[in-house]
Amino acid sequence: MDKNHKQAKETRKKNAEARIAQAMKRKSETMAQINALRQVRDHPDTTPSERLRAVELLMEFEDRKSVV
Repeated sequence: MDKNHKQAKETRKKNAEARIAQAMKRKSETMAQINALRQVRDHPDTTPSERLRAVELLMEFEDRKSVV
């Protein structure tokens, strides 16, 4: 394999690793947001409007999850 092919292979490998890391970070952030919304929804001191908004946002996450 010549130098250009080797460099291209390494670049593809690094790009693939970066995409995987980015996807994992995105999933982690989404799960943190979902957990925070669940806490708002389940907290006894949450106002009805806050609870409603948390449920709406949770439903949006569910809709996105089924699309992806």
